[in-house]
Amino acid sequence: MQLLGIFKTTMLCSTTWQGWTVISAIAALVAAIVAIFYTYYTYHLLKANEKTLEKSNKINEFQIYKEISASLSSDDANKLIDLCDEGKLEIDYSNAIPTMGETKIKSGFLNRKLLNPLEDIAVFWETGLIDLKTIDSGFGYKILSIGNCEIIMNHIIKARTTWPNVFSGFEALYNEIYSKCPEEEKKGYRDKFIKIGEPSK
Repeated sequence: MQLLGIFKTTMLCSTTWQGWTVISAIAALVAAIVAIFYTYYTYHLLKANEKTLEKSNKINEFQIYKEISASLSSDDANKLIDLCDEGKLEIDYSNAIPTMGETKIKSGFLNRKLLNPLEDIAVFWETGLIDLKTIDSGFGYKILSIGNCEIIMNHIIKARTTWPNVFSGFEALYNEIYSKCPEEEKKGYRDKFIKIGEPSK
């Protein structure tokens, strides 16, 4: 009788253990299914958020483009760009009130109307708020024309005796746009905005 009791207890434990194994297997399967559905849902949620963010970034990029375009398309900016193209730009470093002369303009006026907006473009590019393709298609010619002007180059070299990194973003942007240009479009432009060792004049 004692042996029979031990046998029954062993069988009961064995049956109970097999039941838990089945339950554990079912629980693991359910957990796996839940994990799959959660992963699927999370993936599509992230994709939806990514599209929303991309759309938002494009809107921001467009707003930035409009603001820069308005700044660089002003009458003053266009006249300064024409003077750069024609090689007629002259800069007045006196302390008189900044005004727009026929060809000779104040350095502060030049910075505010032309070089500061170009530096802003470079900052937006470096931080990823606007891409190089957009900049090149809208402002590439202006950037190369202004950066290629020897008077502008000398003006920036002169400014760097006081502020070593002034307009460094514009310099990097010029170099990058030039490097991406087809060979036939590089003619007439310096391969570097300011070449190492180039003296100030």
